[in-house]
Amino acid sequence: MEKISVNKNIEEFTTHFTEDFSIERTENIDRDKLAAFSIEAYKDEFNRARFTVRDEILKLWKWKYDNNPATGKTKNFGWTATYKGKVLGQLSIMPATIKVGKRYYPGAWGTDLAILKEYRNLGLSAFLIQR
Repeated sequence: MEKISVNKNIEEFTTHFTEDFSIERTENIDRDKLAAFSIEAYKDEFNRARFTVRDEILKLWKWKYDNNPATGKTKNFGWTATYKGKVLGQLSIMPATIKVGKRYYPGAWGTDLAILKEYRNLGLSAFLIQR
């Protein structure tokens, strides 16, 4: 994939990709593919210890994304960027309730934003966040 800069117009940015590139809901991606992606994406990062064993990754995800009590009835969701079937990056969103003063507001935060090292600086992070 040729390195390009992200244009502020996201539609223009996406025209640089072929039909081999896609953004899909993370829940639609095979968990084994995502675990293999995580092992590769985090291998040189400070938190790599959490992402070295497939079964441990899947156990963490099961708790974090499927059974997390902090998210209430709203499940976590996210997007995964793939190119020719290879997972290049992913971003998850974790719903939360935020208390300000005496009032509660629905909110969320981005979690687990990761891009494979060789695909960084292409604008995939910004693209996933805008998505």
